[in-house]
Amino acid sequence: MQEKILVGHKLRRFRKSIGLSQTAMAEALEISPSYLNLLEHNQRPLTVGLLLRLGNSFDIDLKDFAEDDAASLSTGMSEIFADPLLADEQVPRREIQDMITAAPGAARGLVTLFQAYRKVRDELEATAGDGGVRQMSNPVEKVTARPVSSSFCLTVPAGHMTATCKHQSHSN
Repeated sequence: MQEKILVGHKLRRFRKSIGLSQTAMAEALEISPSYLNLLEHNQRPLTVGLLLRLGNSFDIDLKDFAEDDAASLSTGMSEIFADPLLADEQVPRREIQDMITAAPGAARGLVTLFQAYRKVRDELEATAGDGGVRQMSNPVEKVTARPVSSSFCLTVPAGHMTATCKHQSHSN
């Protein structure tokens, strides 16, 4: 059985990058605009025949479309939700897969953001080991918001920054 290639997000991004409407690209590929729309929204798989037509009609590397990056995104997103920062969220694998399918660009962005966060966290921990910064008991700074009567306070662990309280006036 042939594996389905669901890479609609790549097809849509490519189409937009070359400034084509769905109608114009559909004509070039000899398919209907509605079928192209289904492809772009992963409602239909990209067939080998259509992949070859795409390569013949446009100057692209077919490997970019043939490879589905969902597996690496799934690993990256699972790693994010396993981190102590988000471990309490308990996001099931199915939700991660749904997010990757619906918004792969957003998933890639989150993975990139998490990698940057982890790099900074690791650098801070390494610096703390050199005596440059005090050792953090928890690499994730917890900031909680809580209402206090008609005031709003941010409570931050001691030594991290000063707490800021703002009084919210209520007018009748």
